[in-house]
Amino acid sequence: MKKGQIVAGENSFLTNNPAGGSRQRGQIAPRNSLISAKAIYRQLSEAGQVRSKILSAMSRAVYCLVLVMTFFVAALPAESPAAEVVLRQVKFEGFESVRADLLKELESLLVGQRFPAAEASRDITYGVRSFLIQHGYVRSVVAPLEVVPLQEGAIAATIPVDEGPRYSFGTVQVLGAHVFPASVIESKFPIAQMRGGDFSSVGAAMEAVRKLWNTEGFLECWVEPGFSVDDEHQTFNLTVRIREGPQYHVGDVVILGLDAQQTKRVVESLPLGSNYSGEKIEQIAITHGTPLGLDVLEIIETRVYSATHSVDVTLDFRPSLLRF
Repeated sequence: MKKGQIVAGENSFLTNNPAGGSRQRGQIAPRNSLISAKAIYRQLSEAGQVRSKILSAMSRAVYCLVLVMTFFVAALPAESPAAEVVLRQVKFEGFESVRADLLKELESLLVGQRFPAAEASRDITYGVRSFLIQHGYVRSVVAPLEVVPLQEGAIAATIPVDEGPRYSFGTVQVLGAHVFPASVIESKFPIAQMRGGDFSSVGAAMEAVRKLWNTEGFLECWVEPGFSVDDEHQTFNLTVRIREGPQYHVGDVVILGLDAQQTKRVVESLPLGSNYSGEKIEQIAITHGTPLGLDVLEIIETRVYSATHSVDVTLDFRPSLLRF
């Protein structure tokens, strides 16, 4: 082959080797060579087709892989909620000094309840123990339960208990109260009932104390119980710790739907800067009546400003059709 000679190959780029060697794959032919240009175009076309075929094959492979994965995911068992069981029968062992009416009450609380199957024994034990503590048996011990399956989804439980002595209520100690005297807080607790060994209403008493603080503008007030046991005197003592948030006051008051005299009386009952009381505002709304079809709370609108610790109040006594 002479220097500069154009050589066309079927499946290779044409070359023009100025150094005078044989054809080398990858060298491009001169621009003035029509044959080489066509060959190059043909080669590029063939290369593009090969590339398209490769990409097409890869796409089909990916598609098949997605189908296979979808099939396996669909074949997996669906995640179901934790299995539950219903307690249908209860048998108590021990309870030598517990009154029959308390046992009946405990049984009624347990029978029919649903429990996670894997944690039924633990949850039943916790429920029995909490009930006994609420009724003064603060040193009671619940032994391991015997749980027997009945028909599908139902169980029976034998509950052995050493209830121990029943403790009586001792004292209430109030800590952190700055707005109300301790005697007022103590009055919210059913002392006589608690001294009989029934502490089931302590939670309701705590809520009553919290609402008491709300009437004086404390929108945030935490009532934290603490308990101590005096084994020597077999008494159960209660500590009530009050954590007060900021005290809020009445800001702007807007009255809609009342005549001038009624509006004046309502505004005078909510003087600017007085302690905000949601309970008092509800009582005002009830006193002046509510539009037909509206609840008391639907006519009360409040806007709380944490920066100034104030609350703007709007009382809208207009019928609902006139509110638009």
